[in-house]
Amino acid sequence: MLQKLLGAVVGLVVAAAMAIALGVSAAVAFDPADVKKLKATKSCFKCDLSGANLTFMNLTGANLRRADLTNARLTGARLRNARLTGANLRRADLRQARLTGADLTNATLTGANMENATLRNARLTGANLTNANLRKANLTGTNLTNATLTDAEVENANLWRADLRNARLTGANLTNATLTGANLRRADLRNARLTGTNLTNARLTGANLTNATLTGANLTNATLTGANLTNATLTGANLTNANLTGANLRNAKLTGARLTGARLTGADVENAALCDTIIENGRVDKSGCP
Repeated sequence: MLQKLLGAVVGLVVAAAMAIALGVSAAVAFDPADVKKLKATKSCFKCDLSGANLTFMNLTGANLRRADLTNARLTGARLRNARLTGANLRRADLRQARLTGADLTNATLTGANMENATLRNARLTGANLTNANLRKANLTGTNLTNATLTDAEVENANLWRADLRNARLTGANLTNATLTGANLRRADLRNARLTGTNLTNARLTGANLTNATLTGANLTNATLTGANLTNATLTGANLTNANLTGANLRNAKLTGARLTGARLTGADVENAALCDTIIENGRVDKSGCP
């Protein structure tokens, strides 16, 4: 009796495991006909390419609008000027992929791996890049207006003159990233990590940098008019000639920061730590030192 019972239990466990495996497989199974069509025509509107191996494939100018590329392998793929509007690239592997000029408007890229990918002048307006890996990616001149990069890894990425207006970068890691001349007007950078980030000439008007870490960041000539820097850490940051008119710097940590030539008209610096802060004419402010 006991042996029969054990046999039944084992059978149920095996059956359940097979069902789960089949379910997962079915969830990411691409349509072979769609892959064949893509290779032949470079046009596959709303195709099912989930889990497909498209590694190093030449898809220059391909039409992949609204295609399902969930978990697809696109390492090193050539997607220059490809149309990926509304495409689902959730957890796709796009390492070293070339996406210069590609249109990824409203695309879903949550959890996608885009390390070392090239996205110069690409359009990612409204795209969802939550938890995406963009380490060392080239996003020069890329349009990321209204994009979501919550908790994204953007360390050492190049975002020179990128358009990030109204972008959501809450908790994003932008350590040592290049954002020279970038437009971050009204961007949400709460709790973002910007240690060592180059924000020279960046436009941060109305940006929310509450609790952001900007230790050693370069904000020379940056525009921070009306920006919210409450509780932000700006230890050792370079704010030479920065425009902080009307900015909120309450409880901000400015220890060792350089504010030579900075404009602070109407700025709120209540309880800000100004220990060893370099201000006008090279004078060191020690008013906030213990």
